[in-house]
Amino acid sequence: MTGRREDLGTAMILWTEAMRQDPAGTLPTDDLDLADLARFRTIEDWQEAKTNVLHGWVPVMVEDARTGEFETRLGHPGMIEEIVQDMHKRKRGRDAARVAGRSALKKHKIRVKMRDMGVQEYIIKDDRAITALAEHFEHSELYITPDNVRAAMAEVLGFTGEVTPISAARDR
Repeated sequence: MTGRREDLGTAMILWTEAMRQDPAGTLPTDDLDLADLARFRTIEDWQEAKTNVLHGWVPVMVEDARTGEFETRLGHPGMIEEIVQDMHKRKRGRDAARVAGRSALKKHKIRVKMRDMGVQEYIIKDDRAITALAEHFEHSELYITPDNVRAAMAEVLGFTGEVTPISAARDR
């Protein structure tokens, strides 16, 4: 953008407003709407700045989420690419958080079952052992029951020690 320095400020205002639009990263095509978003007092002032301010913005077809109909809006290829990358980054973060949450819950359930079974505390506190058992349950898709924990301890950890049955552990 060359020429009018104030056009750069107006362009920044529109970029900011585009992030608040639906869909994000787009602008309306109507000059009155654009002039209003860019905070111009008159449509004539907007018309004078429009070419410089909208440099790089192109018409794009978008689907209205409410009606399912397509409409033409303005989009900026650089901005749209950044938005898509940001959305994917956030999704990966949410997915990783879900996986971590499921893993923590599995580990908690395994520890509870092991305590109910009377397994020695030093084994229950061993994070490597619990992680190995949680991974076993993740891949086997078995429920975390006392019998399955007992079998997993033997298979994964090679644990063949005495495990107190749940009924006996409750009587203590």
